[in-house]
Amino acid sequence: MLSYTRRLALAVVTPTPATVYTAPGPGPTVVRCVDVWNASSAAAQLRMDVVIPGLTFAALFQTPQIEPGQSWQWQGREVLNEGDELEAVTNGGEWSLVSTGYEFLS
Repeated sequence: MLSYTRRLALAVVTPTPATVYTAPGPGPTVVRCVDVWNASSAAAQLRMDVVIPGLTFAALFQTPQIEPGQSWQWQGREVLNEGDELEAVTNGGEWSLVSTGYEFLS
């Protein structure tokens, strides 16, 4: 069964790395879009990694330097298997993040 186009993550991202989404399984999850907004008072960057617990991580994207009050969007198709995580961190201040995609639930 496919759960099509749903919000996967809604988070406040800070300079402390944090998991913002864990793929539930049993089927894969496909991340399609990530929107971020710099809510801090200074220009900064945000990085999102795909984390395979206990194995490795890989950068999904890193924004360019974004001014306060400005947004940025990543679009693509990133497949996550059950238990894989999306982790996000900024190099300054708080950011808002929302991610959409779909989950194959069986």
